[in-house]
Amino acid sequence: MIVFDAARADATPALLGEGPIWDERRRRLIWIDIFGKTVHVAGPDGRRRESFPLPVMPGTAMPADDGRILLATEDGFALLDDSGDLEIVSDALAGMPDHRFNDGKTDPSGRVVVGTLSLSGRPDASALYTWEPGAGLRTLVPGVSLSNGLGWSPDGATLYYVDTPTGRVDAFDYDLAAGTASRRRPFARIDGPGAPDGLTVDDDGGVWVADYGGGRVIRFAPDGRVDATVIVPARHVTSCCFGGEGRRTLFITTASIDIPADERHRRPAAGALHRVDVGRSGPAATPWRVAPSARAERTA
Repeated sequence: MIVFDAARADATPALLGEGPIWDERRRRLIWIDIFGKTVHVAGPDGRRRESFPLPVMPGTAMPADDGRILLATEDGFALLDDSGDLEIVSDALAGMPDHRFNDGKTDPSGRVVVGTLSLSGRPDASALYTWEPGAGLRTLVPGVSLSNGLGWSPDGATLYYVDTPTGRVDAFDYDLAAGTASRRRPFARIDGPGAPDGLTVDDDGGVWVADYGGGRVIRFAPDGRVDATVIVPARHVTSCCFGGEGRRTLFITTASIDIPADERHRRPAAGALHRVDVGRSGPAATPWRVAPSARAERTA
């Protein structure tokens, strides 16, 4: 097994850094601080260029085809522009006050796939959804406890997905044309010390999984074997993505919450963005196509 060591790319502290995504069209890395209610933007080297404070908690961020950033928030969807203005396009969770959006991405066809979590911690009460303007939310995977990382195989035919309390990464057959998932089966398990969080899939089909509480990112080969590990100088590793020049840098987000006081001085990189060259590349995000019908779901 190959072991890599990640280093800080940017020292901007986050309470709960999450959701790194590479926007190829604009040559930028986007990531969020959920509890800090902030969107960060960096260049190809991972150094922060600007930050946008928000009035709501973001769950995930995705590039849009008009240059803005689509956010799944605690209660719906919104578009963020370069001036920091926020356009609300959907209040999709208005009828679900115990839930907020968490991790999500666009699939290789540009369709939004995003999950929820229960604010009260109810097990099996959340779901993974697809969302399209006008059509609203459609359940892809029901009975979820804490929806987290997701990604697709290079051919788009397999969806990898984490419901964190299961301790597993599951695989599904995925129909790109229909946006449906079937034939769920276990793909890999995180056997401590932490739990699976966000993930990304490289161009060779390897699945890189953030180990929240374990201070590492683990690569599972397409057959499920562990063949590489990235050691991160922060205990709570939340997610990762490939980006930068040639999309050959693995960017890694971390959190500074839930760290005992006597440990904080030993982990000053907690909450920072990290980077590492693992000798592989990964795909850029497929931009979400902005449509005039995006406003059709608002009920207020």
